[in-house]
Amino acid sequence: MWRAATEDDLKKSISDTEVEAYRAAAVEGSTDPVADLILRTVRLVRGYMRANRRIRLSADEALIPDTLIAPAMDYAAFDVVSRVPVDNTEDRRIRRQQAIAVFQAVAADHFYVESFEPEDEAASGSAARLVSHTPRRVTPEAVNGL
Repeated sequence: MWRAATEDDLKKSISDTEVEAYRAAAVEGSTDPVADLILRTVRLVRGYMRANRRIRLSADEALIPDTLIAPAMDYAAFDVVSRVPVDNTEDRRIRRQQAIAVFQAVAADHFYVESFEPEDEAASGSAARLVSHTPRRVTPEAVNGL
């Protein structure tokens, strides 16, 4: 399943307070810095995915496989704390390095992620359908009766 990463996803990797401090530290009048950070992170993840020729990407630049949401948000969490007056802990540094390792494994096809499959095709019925047809069997009795 592919989906867009959300602020709620980010808040699973970092506290609400830190997310709000990151938002408050933005330049006044600019777009939502949290949404921008999430999109920038998703684009990075998609860049790693492009290196793997097996993976078919969605045309929607905001979508990534659900399996990559958590490492993407661990990666983004490090950037949140870089802007606010809080030190990044060693744990956050390790999680960021682990996220990068996952992205590199995806690029090298050592970590499987599913290609994008438009849900519309399956729902619309435009996908090919297998139709089973069992031919009528000819028995020896039928042949003898000819």
